[in-house]
Amino acid sequence: MSTIESIDLINSLPVIPDNDDRDALKAARNASLDAIIVLDDDPTGTQTVHGIPVLTEWSVESLTIEFQTGTPLFYILTNSRSLIEPQAVEMTLEIGRNILTAADATGTRFWVISRSDSTLRGHFPAEVTALEQAIGKQGSVNFIIPAFFEGGRFTINDVHYVQQGHQLIPAAETPYARDPVFGFRNSNLKKWVKEKTHSRVSEDQVQSIAIKELRSPQPTELVARLASLAPGSYCIVNAAAYADLVSFSLALLKS
Repeated sequence: MSTIESIDLINSLPVIPDNDDRDALKAARNASLDAIIVLDDDPTGTQTVHGIPVLTEWSVESLTIEFQTGTPLFYILTNSRSLIEPQAVEMTLEIGRNILTAADATGTRFWVISRSDSTLRGHFPAEVTALEQAIGKQGSVNFIIPAFFEGGRFTINDVHYVQQGHQLIPAAETPYARDPVFGFRNSNLKKWVKEKTHSRVSEDQVQSIAIKELRSPQPTELVARLASLAPGSYCIVNAAAYADLVSFSLALLKS
């Protein structure tokens, strides 16, 4: 097993800029979006947030109420990880169509996030592909962001790590990777995408955003980089702190 002392790897990263972009992020989000919907494939996801509505059904009526209320962010608990893939796909298609119907009726600008497991277990890419189809966004750029810092999940240099004690262990070397349904062999997320798409997407077709880009004092370069990503491509987002996710989200909205 290849392990790294977490403090050594974290300390080797570029310094986080001394600025707080959260207000700018909120302003950019309000200018671009009315609602963000998170499809959560397992109940553990909703346990990591508070003050956020969670729907356990996804009728057009319920979605319309959330859009009319102006809820900026809400979850839909699908529990699709407990289903076989064809059932998960059918459910995702239904949810996506209902979201689109409710959004069209209310004039809501929305984004959808497919929230799955931070140890890389789930129906990928099947659920994401079904969601794209249902909301009419085929060819979207797919950003893969499995970071979950409270749970000790970090993505650095395109490798996804799970923290155990003071050590970071590549995800494919943990018991999670031996899941009988969702197992995998690769910790490098570019290789993981190739593995999960059965080589339909090659490793060199997967882009990635490095932490040094997220912590650069020149955010315009990151905005331009994101804007240049090809339709239908996959992009890994490295992250080791919330500041990295704020930087990415702000640049994405600006792009």
